[in-house]
Amino acid sequence: MIFAPLGDSAVAVTLGEGIDVVALSAVSALAAALGKAKLAGVYDVVPAYGSVAVFYDPAHVTGGSGTPYEKLCAAIERVAKGVARGGAAEAEAGTLAETREKGRVMEIAVRYGGEDGPDLEVVAKHTGLTEAEVVARHSAAEYRVQAIGFAPGFPYLSGLPAELATPRRVSPRAKVPAGAVGIGGAQTGVYPLESPGGWQLIGRTGVKLFDAKRAEPAMLRVGDHVKFCALEAEMNEEKCHVLRDTRLGSEVLGVAAGLRVVRAGMFTTVQDLGRLGQRAAGVPSGGAMDVIAARVANLLVGNAEDAAGLELTLLGPEIEFLSDALIAVGGAEFSGVEAWRPVQVVAGQRIKFGAA
Repeated sequence: MIFAPLGDSAVAVTLGEGIDVVALSAVSALAAALGKAKLAGVYDVVPAYGSVAVFYDPAHVTGGSGTPYEKLCAAIERVAKGVARGGAAEAEAGTLAETREKGRVMEIAVRYGGEDGPDLEVVAKHTGLTEAEVVARHSAAEYRVQAIGFAPGFPYLSGLPAELATPRRVSPRAKVPAGAVGIGGAQTGVYPLESPGGWQLIGRTGVKLFDAKRAEPAMLRVGDHVKFCALEAEMNEEKCHVLRDTRLGSEVLGVAAGLRVVRAGMFTTVQDLGRLGQRAAGVPSGGAMDVIAARVANLLVGNAEDAAGLELTLLGPEIEFLSDALIAVGGAEFSGVEAWRPVQVVAGQRIKFGAA
């Protein structure tokens, strides 16, 4: 186990190199144990391949002596020793191998080829196989989720048969549809959302791998086993025993129209105080760059401190308000509205925020 700082507020714990089933099992076990341990200051634990990244707030790391980084490394090591002791007990009981390999098995229905898999022919030519042989071998293999990233819920899957390995496209597509199943080198994966991408697309699934409204937004976790089921033309997805989770973590509420962006300005974005604890699902923490300004602006209009707002940069947007509202600007002052105070606006009013 090797510790290394990852910036000034994270620790990288390396347990293995590359794609290694034993290391992946150890990584999954340590990440699960750290999640349960709830170490002081830790707000995110991200397993991937042979390592675990532990993100923390140095101001809240307590106990022991030394720097926050040293204290956290010591705490992680104590948790790892507990995992090792548990593994030793399982080995004595003869269950270690089974425990190391256990994990959820998720089956995903895929329609291969045609419009759903425009690069299936490319993969077939590269591998010297027929398209039917590519489909048969891809759907017969069992995969493991090594990491989730690039986009929310995107799984990097090991276990692709060596003969199916195909280089990425020379020119990535600007838009890859949600559910597209692709091959990128020696790995395969599924695009959860529409996004740019350069993998060779061989099929598509109707399963939603990421849904922010679910209790657990990402369908897959690092360490999961994945099987692809090839759908025939007359088959429906239920015949492939697709696992679904329809539990909703929140409800979408109907609200009155608030504003219309006439001109976006220079890099205007919607930000709140960030979503901590979601990196393992491929969701970065995000959040406003000027946290204090965001909190104060919200309080000035009676919002919760972590409510979402518009974050402006050097040149602000022009906005038309579609209903009466109370707004406030915090941070840098923009021409067009006074900062650090609540301002009443009425339906139909436009504000051009101008330069900071």
